[in-house]
Amino acid sequence: MQGRTQREIKLNIIIGVSNQILILLINLVSKNVILNSLNLDYLGLQTVFGNFCDLFSFALSGIGFAVLFSLYRPFEDHDQQRIRIIYRYYDRLYRIISFIVLGVGLISTVIVLFSVNADISNTEIILTYLTYLISIIAYNRYLMQHYFVIANQKRYIICLINGLVDTAALAVEIAVLQLTRNYELFLLCLLFKNIVINGIVLLYLRKIHPYLFEKEEVPEPKDKKSILGNIKDLILYRIGTVMLNSTDSIIVSLLISTAMSGCYANYLFISNGVLSLVESFYASIVAKIGRLITTHSKQDQFQDFWNVSMVGLWINGFTVTCFFFLVQDFILLWMGSETQLTSVIVGLIALNLYLAGMRQTTGTYRQSAGIFHKVGEIVVLRGILNLVLSFLLGWFWGLFGILIATTISNLATLYWYEPYLMFRYFGKSFRYEFLYQGLGLLSTVFCLLFTGLAISFLSGSGWLFFLLKAFIC
Repeated sequence: MQGRTQREIKLNIIIGVSNQILILLINLVSKNVILNSLNLDYLGLQTVFGNFCDLFSFALSGIGFAVLFSLYRPFEDHDQQRIRIIYRYYDRLYRIISFIVLGVGLISTVIVLFSVNADISNTEIILTYLTYLISIIAYNRYLMQHYFVIANQKRYIICLINGLVDTAALAVEIAVLQLTRNYELFLLCLLFKNIVINGIVLLYLRKIHPYLFEKEEVPEPKDKKSILGNIKDLILYRIGTVMLNSTDSIIVSLLISTAMSGCYANYLFISNGVLSLVESFYASIVAKIGRLITTHSKQDQFQDFWNVSMVGLWINGFTVTCFFFLVQDFILLWMGSETQLTSVIVGLIALNLYLAGMRQTTGTYRQSAGIFHKVGEIVVLRGILNLVLSFLLGWFWGLFGILIATTISNLATLYWYEPYLMFRYFGKSFRYEFLYQGLGLLSTVFCLLFTGLAISFLSGSGWLFFLLKAFIC
C-alpha cells in the first residue's frame, strides 16, 4: 500500500508538472494565433472576459479545498457510503451555484460592455462574452468530479485527460482562426472542449466508482453544518482572491485601454504560468499532505511543513530570477516589440510573483488542515484595499500604480497573517517565519545579483541567444 501511494505521488508530480508545461505551451500558441489572426484588441478582450468570469465563478472554483478536506478521512477509512454522501451533496451544491453564476453573468453583460475600450462592435462583444461565460460555467459545473479524483491521490488522471483533449483542441482552434478569422467560432471550440473533458471524467467515475451514483442520501446535520461553514469561508476567501488577481486587467482596460490590458496580460500570463507550475507541484502532494494531517502528530506535520518550505524557497528564488531576466526577451520573440512594457513594470510583476511564491507552502498546508474560517475576512479586506488603491494609484500613475497597489495589499494583510495562523496551529514560535522570510529574501537577492552579473557579458538576439541566457539563469 505504501509503495502504491509513493508511486501515485511521483506520478502526480511528474505528470502534473508536465501537463502544466503543456498547458502553458498551448496557451502561448493560442495567444500568438489570436494576435496574428485577429489583433491586439481581441487579445485584451479575452483577458477582460477571463477576469469577469473569474469574478462571477469564484464560488465554483473556490470550494475545491472544502471538497478535498471532506474526503480525506473517508478515503483513508475506505468508507464508500460516506464518500457517496459527500460527493452527491457537493455535486448538488455545484449545480445550484452554477445557475446562480449564470444569472449574475447574464445580468453583468452591460458592465462588461462598458469595460471594453476597443474598436470592436457591441454586438460582437456581447455575443463572444456570453459564449465565453457559458464555456467557463460548463467546465466549472463539474469540478466536483475533478476534485474527487484528486482527493483519491489520482490527480495524474485528470492531468492526462486535460492534456490530451487540450492538445487536440488546439489544432482545431488554430485551423478555425486561420480559416475564418472569427473569434466567436474560436470560443465555440473552447466550449466544446470543456464539455468533452467533463464527459470523459464522468465516464471514468461511472466505471471506477459506480457506487457514487447509487441512491442519494443527505449528510448528518453536523456534517452539513461543517460543510456549509467551510464553503462560506472559502467563498469569502475566493472573493478576496479574485478581487486581487482578476481586477487589474479590467482596471487597466478602463483607465488606459483594452490593448494595454492585452500587453499587460501577456506578462501576467507568463507570471501566472510560472506560478501555476509551482502550484502544480503543491497540488500533486496536497492529498498526501491532507492524509498526513489526519493521521500524524503536530510535530511530524511541522517537520514535513518545514521540509516542503525549504524546497519551496529554492523553487521560488529560481523562478523569480528566471522570470526577471528572461521575460522581456521572451515577449519580444513571442509577441513582438510593440507589446513590451518597461523594465520597472517587469520588476514590479517579479516582486508580486515573489510574494505569491513565498506563501505557497503556507497556503497549501493551511487549506489541507481545514483552517478556512479565520482567513476569509482578511482576504476580502485585501481585495477591497487592492481595488481602492488600484483606482487611486492607477489614475495618477497608470499601470505602475496598479501594480504598486497589489504589492501594498499583499504585504498589509495575508502575507503575514496566514503564516501566523499556521505557526499557531503547529504550536511553534513565529520566529521560524522570520527565519524563513530572511532566508528567502537573502537567497533571492543573491541569485538576482549573481545571475545578473553572469549574463551581463552576453549580447545578441534571437532564440539561440534566449536559450543560452535561460541556461545560465
